[in-house]
Amino acid sequence: MASAELRLIGVMMENSAQTLPALRQDLRLRQGAPSLSGHATWLIYDPVRHRYYSVSERVYQVISLWTETTAQELAIYAGDTLDTHFGAEEIRDIEFFLHSNNLTDTPPNNDPFSYARQSEAAKRNLFSTALHNYLFFKIPVWRPETFLKASYPYVRPLFSSKAIYTYLVALFIGLYFVSRQWDEFLSTFIHFFTFDGVVLYVLSLIFIKTLHEMGHAYMAHRYGVRVNTMGVAFLVMLPVLYTDVTDAWSLKSRKEKLMIDGAGLFVELAIAAIATFLWVFLPDGPLRSAAFLLATTSWILSLFINLNPFMRFDGYYILADAWGMPNLQPRAFAQMRWWIREKLFGLGKPSPESFSINNRRLLIAYALGTSVYRFFLFIGIALLVYHMFFKLLGVALFSVEIMFFILLPIWRELKEWWKLKAEISRTRRTVFTATVTAMMVAIMIIPWNSQVRVPAVMSGGTDITVFAKNPAQIIELTVREGMIVKKGDVLLKLASPILDENLTNTVRKVELLKARIARVAGDRSDLSNLQILARQLDTEKERYEGLRREGDQLQIRAPADGQVKDIDPNLHVGRWINHTKPLLSIIGSQITVVKGYVKEEHLWRLSKGQSGLFVPDNPLLQKSRVSLDALAPTGTSTLDSLYLSSIYGGPIATNPEEGNRLSMTEGRYLLKLSSENRSGNTALRGVVLLEGKAESYLKAMWRQVTKVLIRESSL
Repeated sequence: MASAELRLIGVMMENSAQTLPALRQDLRLRQGAPSLSGHATWLIYDPVRHRYYSVSERVYQVISLWTETTAQELAIYAGDTLDTHFGAEEIRDIEFFLHSNNLTDTPPNNDPFSYARQSEAAKRNLFSTALHNYLFFKIPVWRPETFLKASYPYVRPLFSSKAIYTYLVALFIGLYFVSRQWDEFLSTFIHFFTFDGVVLYVLSLIFIKTLHEMGHAYMAHRYGVRVNTMGVAFLVMLPVLYTDVTDAWSLKSRKEKLMIDGAGLFVELAIAAIATFLWVFLPDGPLRSAAFLLATTSWILSLFINLNPFMRFDGYYILADAWGMPNLQPRAFAQMRWWIREKLFGLGKPSPESFSINNRRLLIAYALGTSVYRFFLFIGIALLVYHMFFKLLGVALFSVEIMFFILLPIWRELKEWWKLKAEISRTRRTVFTATVTAMMVAIMIIPWNSQVRVPAVMSGGTDITVFAKNPAQIIELTVREGMIVKKGDVLLKLASPILDENLTNTVRKVELLKARIARVAGDRSDLSNLQILARQLDTEKERYEGLRREGDQLQIRAPADGQVKDIDPNLHVGRWINHTKPLLSIIGSQITVVKGYVKEEHLWRLSKGQSGLFVPDNPLLQKSRVSLDALAPTGTSTLDSLYLSSIYGGPIATNPEEGNRLSMTEGRYLLKLSSENRSGNTALRGVVLLEGKAESYLKAMWRQVTKVLIRESSL
């Protein structure tokens, strides 16, 4: 036999020969609710910490026979007494469970420093304590047991079957009449976007959540469960009421537990039913507004928040008790970790607990769903924390949240894998997992990604979009799609009655001023105001010239030689147009150019002279080779090509601005390229594929993260 095996047997014999620690005398053993499979369970109650521990019938039998003897002797004694087999190792596992939860009176092996080491390991440092306490802490406010005993006889009828029928009747009547006044019901939302509306909403929320918690308390009292405290818990600094019904563990009936779990939801839905009914018959005013808030708030909070099984609200406890699965999340996560290890490494280890195949699959699915939910929840909390403080502190807290609640659990699991490295390295599944992992890492770190995609438009020379200068009416349309025009040719003739009226009034004023100046010799008042009249005449003449120039602009002329394209199909004689509406485009035919807009993050990868490929959006058109001729030294936020604007179906997000300009939501750099192929006079939208400097995905991600951190921290 190998020396290692001999040492292992020696250690096992030594452990079996050590005396078991005594159990605490203040512990209570109570029979719990049967499991979903029908097996009996037992509860160990720790009155010092007010905690319950659920154990199986087999563990309970061992604890009931517990004496200060060796594990081997207790295994033999229990086997003889209960007529079944117990191993010394099983006894040691039970001892470890009892000691780790401080349920033994003396430490194992009478080690005086055992509990001290356990207490020291459980302590959090100042940073960890502050981090957890600002995220979640409780403040007990009230011990309601005396009040519950005195008031329950008056409240009990509200939970009776007659009351339930009343709530249902009120609900159906309310929903029926609300459906007939649906528009009026929805319009009530508008009244709450005021200070008074917000105050009323907060008061309604406090009222309904208080009754929610009282529902749990009264239902617990109904089944003889002591309600130790009620108070306020702060979740990310947001106050949330809570009720301590820990003693519900002592109930043997799963139905009674479910009634306590769902009492808060029952109260909220009952309030919603009554409030919906009252809203129909109340006159407009504060009471009707309050009824509306109680009805809508109750439905939303009850169905979308309290019933969420992934957070430890009512939905979680309802699911756990209905499933007969106390401590649902820890047990589900243990199953998920085991499943992941088996899928990745094929260790062949037994499951942490023995479940049926269906239950195990459901637990794993629940744990995976909870993990995904927590990931996005913690991201949301991190963003909330970031926005609650000034930028530098916000970035620091955001980083801590991500590290502590997302990265740290992953790191702990990786440490467990490291402990199992000897077993992991011997399986065939590990080879496959390692190969796939290596391929994924290679994809991330190897700088093979060299392609830069740039939204672009190709046109045969100049590409000019024609607008009207001022609002006007079309009186003549002289162009058609594809027509060849020369610079200065009239494209449209417009008329503006307002401009004509202003011109007529200005001419009259000019004539009147000239007449008054001509007769100054015979009019003393005009003679004394001669200089004023002369200045007024000059002003009106200038005004006339300006209006005349505006009149000349009513004849829209071709700004350059080219071909007419993209005429607005809705243009016709008699239609009114404004200065923001593009009318048509003039495509020149001197050269073929390509203009694109590249993001700043790809700018360093490009240089003048690089070749690429222009790919039109229309797959039936031919691709063209292009060469980078010029790269703008500074970024721009204005887009001068309608073809690329998201407003007109392009890929670049833009917002309209005054003066016919389009503003990009993020700054880009203008690229000018030339093409080997001629595109004729047609503007083509597409994408330019340039071969830039290679970059790995990991480096790109890191650069983006550091850019955001530097920007948001105002460094």
